[in-house]
Amino acid sequence: MIKKYIFIMFLVLFAGSLNVEAKTYKMVFVPASEKGDESDYTSLITITEKLTGLNINTIKVTDYNAAVEAMRAGRAHIAWYGGKTYVKAAEIANAEAFAAGVRPGEKDAGYYTYFVVKKDSELKEFKDVKGKILSLNTIGSTSGDLIPQVELSKINLSIKNKDHFENVFYAGSHDACLLAVLNNQSDVCGMSSRNFEARLEDGTFKKRMQELFISQIEFPHHLWLTQKLYQKKTEIK
Repeated sequence: MIKKYIFIMFLVLFAGSLNVEAKTYKMVFVPASEKGDESDYTSLITITEKLTGLNINTIKVTDYNAAVEAMRAGRAHIAWYGGKTYVKAAEIANAEAFAAGVRPGEKDAGYYTYFVVKKDSELKEFKDVKGKILSLNTIGSTSGDLIPQVELSKINLSIKNKDHFENVFYAGSHDACLLAVLNNQSDVCGMSSRNFEARLEDGTFKKRMQELFISQIEFPHHLWLTQKLYQKKTEIK
């Protein structure tokens, strides 16, 4: 499946106005997690380089805005963004999505926002988050900022209303958001279902956490993007 999307990606690039003399391209990733992501990206890039004969150098950034700025300033030719970051990049960096990764055994690239608490938490229903301490990923995150705010608005809560929560803070990543709950710095965390499941699978958090609420909004996983100037407007079937 990865090979399929890499093939499509570079077919688009070569069909466009990208300078084929260039053999090295720079790729930026949003900082979604401290654990696992780096090795995942390394494997993905290794496969890509083997299939295309190109060299890809990664640009590591510390926040979502910096990831967009890397493409806007021309420092990155390719990007791996979530939905909200893509919208921003399309507005100011002339970015365009052309593929989304689908994991082996899955039928689509969708994922969700989880609101996560400790197993022994006094919070039993989603509405119980009112008056508590909420941790989120970082500003710009789809599953760790945008969608949590959408779901909270459905029960008439806002992170901007000081009367609705004791405190709301951005932890900086999905893992840090989850750690805040484990370390009793937060009562509930709004984060990516993909990151939560990955941390359970690798044993990082074992079974000490549980989902309080799962967003009913499914959105596409991280997207492959290039700037439009690198793409030819050709339909690929």
